[in-house]
Order: sequence, then C-alpha cells, then structure tokens
Amino acid sequence: MFIVTFSILQGCIGPGISNFEIKLSGGYSVLRTEPNRVIISPQEADDIFGSPVVGTKVVQVGWNEDYIVAKQVGLQPDPNATNEHMMILDDSRTNFYILDLNNKKKYGPLHETSYAEQRKKLKVPNDVILRNLDELR
Repeated sequence: MFIVTFSILQGCIGPGISNFEIKLSGGYSVLRTEPNRVIISPQEADDIFGSPVVGTKVVQVGWNEDYIVAKQVGLQPDPNATNEHMMILDDSRTNFYILDLNNKKKYGPLHETSYAEQRKKLKVPNDVILRNLDELR
C-alpha cells in the first residue's frame, strides 16, 4: 500500500519539480511553468511577471546587458499520445527573436536567415550565443 501511495504522490508533484526561472538582463526571465510552456517575460514585481514577449516554447537563449536572443520551436499534437492535449516539438516552425534592451524593441519572429541579418544590423556581439536551457539552469 505504501508503494502505491508513494507512486501516486510522486506523479502528482513530479511535473512541478522541473519548473524553473532563468534570470536574464533587463528584468526579463525565462519561465517554465509546464513541460511545454517555456516563455520569456518581464518581471513586474516579486513573483509577478508580465505578458510573454516570446511565447512558448523557448528552447534556447543567450544574453548580455544589451540584448537577449532566443530560439522558439512550435508545438503540434503528439500523434502517438492517448491524451489529445499532449504536444511535441514541431521543428518545421522554428522562430528566432532579438530583444534590444537599450531601445526596448523586439525583432521577431524571424527565420534563421533574417535572424542572422538582424544580428549583424544591430551589431549583437558574437559572444551572445544561443544555449540550451538545460545548460543555463
């Protein structure tokens, strides 16, 4: 009985354990509140965040004091799931974003070529590179 109860409780609290926040520059954070809800939002007060500036699902991010860059991958229903709400990454829907913190401008969604061109135009330093979120936690 103990093992069954423990397994049920672990299943109930399991997903919440993997939620996280990665603080970026300019008062922004990457927030993961569900497995497929990973966004970038500004922090407005303690534990209060504004509307997402980059919607789900952010998979990579890089930043310095002047810029935040992000890679976002779309989602699609999982054809193998028994639950119609289960989603998987859709690599055919990949977008890139650049947040210019000094001028308070957002560039994106951009395709990979447009993203590279906009980086050059804005002179985003080469050391601002996209990194997987697991490396940053």
